[in-house]
Amino acid sequence: MENNTIKQNLKATFTAYWHFLALQKACQCKLFDILQEEKELSLIELVKRLKLSFKPLYHLLSFLTEENYLIKHKNTFSLTEKGAYLCENHPDSLKNACLLWGQEHLTAWQHLEYTLQTAQPSFEYIFKMSFFDYIKNNKAKLENYHRAMQEYAMDDYKNLPLRIDFSTHKCIADIGGGLGTLLHLVLHKYPQTQAILFD
Repeated sequence: MENNTIKQNLKATFTAYWHFLALQKACQCKLFDILQEEKELSLIELVKRLKLSFKPLYHLLSFLTEENYLIKHKNTFSLTEKGAYLCENHPDSLKNACLLWGQEHLTAWQHLEYTLQTAQPSFEYIFKMSFFDYIKNNKAKLENYHRAMQEYAMDDYKNLPLRIDFSTHKCIADIGGGLGTLLHLVLHKYPQTQAILFD
């Protein structure tokens, strides 16, 4: 790899969080969901619907268009196939994952130095409790976490029932199985199998 390519890749890495946080904020304000529902909206209409300032929203929409999340027509914006993955009701949605990693996890990573120095989790240092104790006391955050894990599981485990013959087992259990995505995939192929979900 040429030196210039290496430098360009490094520069892109340094500011990758700009891209992610722009997406995360667009998900947070339900921009993609609104465009999915309405099909096309102008900048002025989006300003009213999202209750955001004109100029910053214009720049956000320009970025999302440049990165192929949106298409700009003459005076309106609509979703691309890529942008649709950030809608709540897309069958392969990644919206909850996008929301999850831009919250407390991001804060914990910003304190990585503490972990490197002490070998203790920076999350617990900042929030005074473990991550799972933290989210179990907040219904919205707990739901966001489980839905994000479900989004990953749909991809990570989709081929597992094809690789493992579960028909030899009368009952299987998933310990720490969240919303039961893995068991759902297994039972879809092996409906005669009994399943236990424990989380």
